[in-house]
Amino acid sequence: MPRNQFQRMIFALLTVIITVHGYVFYSLYVVNGATLMEVTGQKSVLDAISAQGGVYMLWSSIFVTLLTVKIMFFYFCSYRASKGVL
Repeated sequence: MPRNQFQRMIFALLTVIITVHGYVFYSLYVVNGATLMEVTGQKSVLDAISAQGGVYMLWSSIFVTLLTVKIMFFYFCSYRASKGVL
């Protein structure tokens, strides 16, 4: 876990980024996916979102979320390994 104020702030920021992107993904694909496909007449959720003009930076958001998780995982694993905890 974060040891100082800077690490806690970064950890909180990354947590918010992951949570917001996860909520947007869940809301679009799981909750509203069928409705979007029905309204636009498309066969997939991605096509339905594209037909409505898309979601700003949707693919970038998914990429950023995955990248953030990877950075957090490797940062904390390498930190713990350097302290001899692992």
